Amino acid sequence: MKRLQGIFISIGISMFCSYFIFALSVYFHNEVVAGAEIIEEFLIALGLGVAIGLVNFIFSVERLSLSTQLIIHFTGVSICVLCAGYIGSWYEVSTVVTVVSIMLVIYVLVWLFFMYVVRSQVVTLNKMIRQKRRGMR
Repeated sequence: MKRLQGIFISIGISMFCSYFIFALSVYFHNEVVAGAEIIEEFLIALGLGVAIGLVNFIFSVERLSLSTQLIIHFTGVSICVLCAGYIGSWYEVSTVVTVVSIMLVIYVLVWLFFMYVVRSQVVTLNKMIRQKRRGMR
């Protein structure tokens, strides 16, 4: 169940990032977008979210260090994004460095967000443990 939840979270992040970048592109280039293009973007973002959700399973491999997991995860995510971008014509091959740079920024922002969430949960759990211990005395 937790793995399925992780896939759905990845789908949400993928949808948000894809549509945000898509909207910025449309806004700054004054483009008109047809319904078929929006459906194509939706399907690509959906597939990307599922693929990244599967790549996230690397974090359940306890024998790997966190740095190794992060390197493998970033590589897997990069491959997924580059493939999705190629399928969706998100970039020209000559701009791959720019795409990877944007991807790195998004990757770092998402990780900072998750670190904040996890630390908040740790603080809450520690408070609950302290309160239980006080109640047991």
